[in-house]
Amino acid sequence: MSRLLAISRQWLSLVQPRLLRWVVFGLCLCVLTACSPSTHLPSQDLIERAIGLQVERTQTPLSQQLKLPAPTRSQIQIRQIEVESQTPLTIEQRPAYHLQGTYNLTLKQSGHTLHQPHNPFDIYLQQRPEEKTWHFAEPNPENRDRWLTRALP
Repeated sequence: MSRLLAISRQWLSLVQPRLLRWVVFGLCLCVLTACSPSTHLPSQDLIERAIGLQVERTQTPLSQQLKLPAPTRSQIQIRQIEVESQTPLTIEQRPAYHLQGTYNLTLKQSGHTLHQPHNPFDIYLQQRPEEKTWHFAEPNPENRDRWLTRALP
């Protein structure tokens, strides 16, 4: 019996540190998972739509100044998106991403085609899990502590 007890103690002394390491590892993994944002990364299609919305919003005032019709979404082509930075953050208590990178733009308007390679982009996308949608977000120009958001088309 004493021999069996000695073997059990020896076995426990070998197993206990390993078991303790696995328990600590498991707890750390649970804490990290619970603290990380519950978002999925924005897809390439979503990023393309957000950049398209941004291009459309900047081209409209330019077209008005030049007395040209504003470009429609079908006239704006976004290609070869390269995301260089994708930072998770929270915008007004909702998960979001700040994305930066470059893209190639083709704009077809008034019988002309304009190609612009390596345009930089700097966008914020906010996930709305309850609606299962993503929103384009930008700081409010009148109050930098607030954000303006709109659903992506």
